[in-house]
Amino acid sequence: MPKYSEENVNFIPKQNQQNANMGNQFFRWVTNSGKIIIIAVDILIVVVFLARFKLDSDMSSLEKKTQEKVLIVNTTSDIETKHKAVLLKLKLLETVMSKQIDWKTRLAKLQDEIPENVLITDMEFDNNNLSLTAEVKTAQDFGLFMNQLISDISVKSLVINRSELKPEDGIYEFSLSMELADLKLNKL
Repeated sequence: MPKYSEENVNFIPKQNQQNANMGNQFFRWVTNSGKIIIIAVDILIVVVFLARFKLDSDMSSLEKKTQEKVLIVNTTSDIETKHKAVLLKLKLLETVMSKQIDWKTRLAKLQDEIPENVLITDMEFDNNNLSLTAEVKTAQDFGLFMNQLISDISVKSLVINRSELKPEDGIYEFSLSMELADLKLNKL
């Protein structure tokens, strides 16, 4: 019988053996490094799980604070509405007061312009309008009174509504309306 040699016979090609070595190396790397990766992922999951509890408690405390602040805003909204209404009324009042006429000053000035022989029997005033009824004894007094009113810078317009001579009393009665300029602008 022929004698066989005791050499190792390897029927696997060399290229496959290199691939097998690479596969073994990869397998060892995955098992060694994979353990570390799995442990790191597990730690990350536990950290995220614990962080969720903290975030939930933060969210509930913020929700409570928000509810408290909403309650405060709701209770003060009535006060704010009333405050805005009062401010609006004050602004309106300020506007009215700034446009209001100082009748005391105007009538004092008018009194100085009325001649002695003119008797005012009726007077009405509102806004910038003044209506009056007066009596005079002579046409000269009537002319003097009209001349003073026309020359007054506070009188914008002058309208004689009615004039009547009463011969039995010797009186000339007249009624007139005046539109007065704004005292705030003219500062009489």
